[in-house]
Amino acid sequence: MKKIIYLLLFAYSPCTMAQKPFVANYDESKVGEFTLPDALLDKNGAKIKTIKAWEDQRAIWLKKFADVMYGQMPTKKVQQSFELISKKEIMQGKAIQYIWKIKFANKLDATVLGILPNTIKKVPVFIGLNFCGNQTTSFDTEIPLFNKYVVCNEKGFLNHIGQSESR
Repeated sequence: MKKIIYLLLFAYSPCTMAQKPFVANYDESKVGEFTLPDALLDKNGAKIKTIKAWEDQRAIWLKKFADVMYGQMPTKKVQQSFELISKKEIMQGKAIQYIWKIKFANKLDATVLGILPNTIKKVPVFIGLNFCGNQTTSFDTEIPLFNKYVVCNEKGFLNHIGQSESR
């Protein structure tokens, strides 16, 4: 039995060592050849010529995008609660920084960092996903450290957990 375990470990080790770490590609010239599908052709290859046909095709594209990129919204209502953690003026009073804690079904939570212009006018909002923790967006020590696993593990992270140096 011991020999079988050693044999399996020996066979498994080269496989895991042979895997290359993921490296993001930022060079367009390294992207392989591909052709995007024509959004104005239906599933049979016919040109879309009517508003109704486009609405049907649009629904197909939106479903495909949701399936591949972000997933579907849950059909069941999930209880949510919001708590304002902090609110303060920043940038010499030109903006207000908000930190909210959002709870889903009293099981999962998310901390949201928002920075809005200090005005009563309506302003556009840009939403950005941060995979390394809100603390990486500012040197502000009042932004809480994200203490769960993140994809980042460079300087300022210890075993994929943000440390104060990640600010």
